Amino acid sequence: MLISAICSLHHSSPSNARTILSPSFGSWETNLQSVPEWLDSWSNLTVLSLKNNRLNGEVPSAVARITTLIELVLSHNFLTGKMPDLSKLSTLQLLDLRENSLDSTLPPLPKGLVNVFLSKNSFSGSIPEQFVKLEQLQHLDLSNNHLTGTLLLCSSLSPILVT
Repeated sequence: MLISAICSLHHSSPSNARTILSPSFGSWETNLQSVPEWLDSWSNLTVLSLKNNRLNGEVPSAVARITTLIELVLSHNFLTGKMPDLSKLSTLQLLDLRENSLDSTLPPLPKGLVNVFLSKNSFSGSIPEQFVKLEQLQHLDLSNNHLTGTLLLCSSLSPILVT
């Protein structure tokens, strides 16, 4: 399992780890069943990609405490429940949670996001006004959810593809 290998390599100093890229089931064998609670102990982690791993359960609140994250990719899994408040992740630019079973309202998001992929989940409720305040946003995909409302985009923003 790649996660174990990374932990072993950085066991004495996990704060040196910058990236966790977990293999998908198609090419590697892994025993990882859910997103680990201990990830916030890696204080310099910038990329967390655990896509295509058949992970289940909720996304732990520990993810919201990894303040150095630039990319959070948990797509193509079986994650459920409510997402933690990610608004304090000020360096986060990519959030990819598509094709899971997340079934809450949309979580608070950091203002610096550039790409947000939340399609093919079960998010519900109205689309929060906070999306208009994502000043760096270039791509937003909220398709195939149970959301209501519209996005009113300011003319000062770059064109945004809302699919």
